[in-house]
Amino acid sequence: MWNVIGQALIGAVAGQAGGIVGKVVDGLFEEAEISNYTSKTTQEVIAILDNVSGIGQAHSRDLQWATPMFSLKDGTVVKFYQNLAFNHIFLADSEGKLVYAGVVGRMQANALREAIDEIRKEFT
Repeated sequence: MWNVIGQALIGAVAGQAGGIVGKVVDGLFEEAEISNYTSKTTQEVIAILDNVSGIGQAHSRDLQWATPMFSLKDGTVVKFYQNLAFNHIFLADSEGKLVYAGVVGRMQANALREAIDEIRKEFT
């Protein structure tokens, strides 16, 4: 009897774990929703970010991992995400939709940090 109960519990836990893993895997391939919103402030911030040495376009799916840092005067949220190899910078509108996605390697991390500091001083 205990063997039947034990097998049932193992099956239930495995089923839940499979569901959780499935959601995580699905999230890895899910694109962020893109915003149509850009204000003059956001355009100026994008120009600063685009001038960071070595910056490239980040994948929109990484927006889900980014942490809010601060909001701009126009309500745009500046978000940051760092993984083992890259630093990501995102701008999202007030609804969480992607406005901008940038990425730099570790060698350019200081340049990105300086741009973020400039943006915080001038646009918050």
